[in-house]
Amino acid sequence: MESITCELNGVKYLMVEVPIMESNAKKIEHRCKRHECIMQGVSKIDRGGFFSSTFMIVKILVPEKNVIAWNDDDN
Repeated sequence: MESITCELNGVKYLMVEVPIMESNAKKIEHRCKRHECIMQGVSKIDRGGFFSSTFMIVKILVPEKNVIAWNDDDN
């Protein structure tokens, strides 16, 4: 089982998985910068099909102190 929390340089982080599509990639990137997150890596790539588009599931480390702000941020 994979841990959803970790600690780096004395800062506790919560790991979240976020779907990223071409349409929201920049939005997620800016959101990560605002909340001092670390993009951990891609956990899944789905190439889509005839009626769906390609997307990735990305693991992001969100600082524990910014988790509520991360959840409330829609931009």
